[in-house]
Amino acid sequence: MNDIFWNAYPWLLWIHDYAKSMRFNPYGLLTALLTRYSALLPPNVVLQVTKNDLPMSLNLDAVLVGTAGTGKGRQLAAARHLIPSNDSPVPFKEIKPKSGEGVISKFAEMHPATDENGKPLKGQYSLQVLADRLEIVLGEVTYLAAAVGMDGSTLLSLLLEAFSNETIGGNTRGRQTDLVLPPYAYRLSCLVCAQPACSGVFFDNTESGFASRFVFARAGDPEAPDARPPKPAGTLGVDADLIPHGLSSMQLETLIKKGSIEKLPKAGELGYPLTSIAFPKSAADYTDRLQLEGSRGLIGDLDAHKAEPTAKVAALIALLNLNISGHALADGFTVSDTDWQLALSYMTASDEARTYCMESAKYSRRSAKAQRKADDMIAAEEAERIRHAELLRRAERYILRRMGEKDPSHAGIRHAVLQQATSRTYRDVFGEAIAALIEKGHVIEREGGNGAKIYIATGG
Repeated sequence: MNDIFWNAYPWLLWIHDYAKSMRFNPYGLLTALLTRYSALLPPNVVLQVTKNDLPMSLNLDAVLVGTAGTGKGRQLAAARHLIPSNDSPVPFKEIKPKSGEGVISKFAEMHPATDENGKPLKGQYSLQVLADRLEIVLGEVTYLAAAVGMDGSTLLSLLLEAFSNETIGGNTRGRQTDLVLPPYAYRLSCLVCAQPACSGVFFDNTESGFASRFVFARAGDPEAPDARPPKPAGTLGVDADLIPHGLSSMQLETLIKKGSIEKLPKAGELGYPLTSIAFPKSAADYTDRLQLEGSRGLIGDLDAHKAEPTAKVAALIALLNLNISGHALADGFTVSDTDWQLALSYMTASDEARTYCMESAKYSRRSAKAQRKADDMIAAEEAERIRHAELLRRAERYILRRMGEKDPSHAGIRHAVLQQATSRTYRDVFGEAIAALIEKGHVIEREGGNGAKIYIATGG
C-alpha cells in the first residue's frame, strides 16, 4: 500500500478499503471512478495548465489491465454504483461504438426539416443535439481491436483527436450524417478492459501516440490478503447534484453550427462560457519541461503525451475532492500542489501497469509465434513421414512386380541384380522395402554363393 497516496484524503482511503473488500486493485477501482467522473463533466469544464497553451479538455482514456477473473467488469459496475449521474439538460450516455461515425451519431444528428404542415423539405435538415458527454465502455479489448482493424474504420483517429480536444467527425456523402463537432462541444472519455495478452492494439500504434493517451491500471490485486477485509463504513459521498450541469442544447447547437468557440459571443444566451481549472506553478514547470523535451525529440512514443493525462488526473482528483467536500465547481478553481503530487504518484503506478501490459502482450506474441513455428515443424515432419511411407509402399509393390518379371520360376534373384533392376525412384528406400517385404512374408531371403543374398518371392 502506498500510504502517502491513499491517506492523502479520507475518500481516497475509503476507495482503497472498499476495493480491498471487493477483491479489486485499488488503482483499478480509482481509475474506473476517475474515468466515469470525467465523462460526467460537461465539455465546457476545461483545464489551463500553462498560460502558453489553450484550455485543455478533460477527456480521459483508461485501460483496466487484468487476466480473466480479476474483476474488470465488476469494477465498471462499482464505478456506476459509486458515482451516479445527474439530471443534466443534455444527458450522459455510455456507448459501445464500432466506428468513429457511430460515436458522432450519439452526440448529434441531422433531422429532415419540415414545413408548417409537417411535410419534409427536400435537402434541408435541422441539427438536434442528443448528448454532450459520452463514455466509451468496452468490456473486452478484442472489441476495440476488431473495430479499429475494420477497413475504413475511423475509431482510432477519433480517439486520438478527442483526447486532444480537436475537431471530430467529418464531411460525409449524406447531408443527414454530415456532422462535425468542434473543440469544447463534446466530452468523450474511454475505458477499456484488457487482458494483457490481447492488448497489442495499444502498442501496435505507438507511433501515433495511442498508448501514451491512456492511463493504465491493474485490475487484479496480487497483494490481496487471504481473509477478505470488511467494507469501510459510509459511502464514497459523491453528490450527483454538485456535478456541473453544463450548458443548454441551444448553446451547444450554436457552437456546432458556428464551428468554433471563437465565433460565438463572449456572453449572453448564445455565449459559451468555459469553466477553467487552474494549476500550480509546479504543474506548469513540469509541463513546460516535457514540452521542451518533446520539441527536442527526447521523449519516446509511449510518453509523448504524458503531460496531458497527468494534468487530467490531477484535475479529476481535485474535482472529486471538491464534490465530496460538498462544494460546487466555480470558475477560477485551482488544483492544489497536493493534487498534483498525487497525480504524479498515480502516473507512476500507471506506467508500471502499462509496462506489465506491454511485456505480457509481447510474451504472448512471442509464445504464439514460437508455437506456430513448432506446429509448422511438426506438420512438416508429419508430411515427410506420410510421404516416406507412401514411397515405401509403392517401392514394395514395384519390387514384387520386378521380381515376378526377372524371376518367374521363383528360383531366386540375386540382391545386386534386383537392386540394379529397381527404378532410381525407389533406390533410396530399396533396403527398407526389401526388409519390409521379408517381415511381411512376401519375400524369403537366402544365402547364395560367395555370401550373396538371394531373394525369392513367396507369392503371398
